Amino acid sequence: MRASILLLAFIVGACSLSTPPSFDFTGQYVNDTTAIRSYLNKNGIAATKLSQGIWFIIDSAAAGIRPTFSDSMLVSYKMKLMANESTVDQAGTPVNFILPQLIFGLRIAMPYFQKGSKGRIFIPSYYGYQNVPYGNVPANSNLIFDFKLTNVKDSRLKTDTVTVNKYLKDHSINAQTDVSGLRYTIDSLGSGPMPKLTDLITVTYVTKDMSTGKVVDQSTSPTRFRLSDVVLCWQVALPLVPEGSKLSLYVPSSLSMVPGTANTDPSFSNLIYTIQLKEVIHH
Repeated sequence: MRASILLLAFIVGACSLSTPPSFDFTGQYVNDTTAIRSYLNKNGIAATKLSQGIWFIIDSAAAGIRPTFSDSMLVSYKMKLMANESTVDQAGTPVNFILPQLIFGLRIAMPYFQKGSKGRIFIPSYYGYQNVPYGNVPANSNLIFDFKLTNVKDSRLKTDTVTVNKYLKDHSINAQTDVSGLRYTIDSLGSGPMPKLTDLITVTYVTKDMSTGKVVDQSTSPTRFRLSDVVLCWQVALPLVPEGSKLSLYVPSSLSMVPGTANTDPSFSNLIYTIQLKEVIHH
C-alpha cells in the first residue's frame, strides 16, 4: 500500500511543479533524448520511439482495451532512474491509477498498451519532473517505467460501442470487430507491405461524424503521417492490411484520440473513417 500511495502522490504532485523561466528546457531535452538513445543502444533494446522523444517496448503483448480519456487502470510496476537503474518506487501488487493523473510521459505512452500487456516506457525528464527534484527522483532524471497493465476500466467505451453497433445494424453493415472496440470493413485488399507503428504512411481519407453524417475532416490530396502519431483507431486498423488497401472504420470516441494530446473530449464523437492506404515507407 505504501508504494501505491507514494506513486500517486508522486505523480499528482508533478502537475503543480513550477520551474524558473531561465532554465534551458531545449538543451536538457536534447541531452535527455540522447541519453535515452544511448541507453537503449548499449542494452540492445529495440524500442519504439514516439515523436515526443518517449520510447516504449511491449515485452508481452495482449489483446485488450487501451486506457484513454479518464479511464482507470490496475498496474503493478517499478519506476527506475535510468542513470543507475535504481528503483525509486514500486508496487508488486496492482494498484489503481487514473490516466489524467499520471506524469505526462505516462499519459502519452499508456494508450499504446492493451489490457494484460507488460512493457517498459523510457521517459525524458521533460515529460517527468523536469528540473525539480521530487521524492527520490533527482532533478533532470530520465525514468524507466517497467509495468504490467492488469486491467482497464473504461470511462466511455461501453456506451460508445452500443451506439456504434446500432449504427452498423441500422445500415446493414457487416463489420469485423477488434477487441479494442473498433469496428471495420476491408473494402478492397492491396498487395504491398504491411505498415508497422514506426512506419510512414501515405493516405487519402474522409472523416464523418457518425451521428450527423457530416464530413468533419478530409484530405484533398495524398497525405503522409507517421503511424505512431495518428489517432488510435488508425494505429489499430492499418497494420491489419497491406499497402493499396481501402478500409472503413467505425470508431468509438476513445479511439479517435491521438495519445498524449488530450485526455477528455466533451463531445464524445463517434466517427467513421474511410481510408485508402496508398504507400507504406518502412522507417
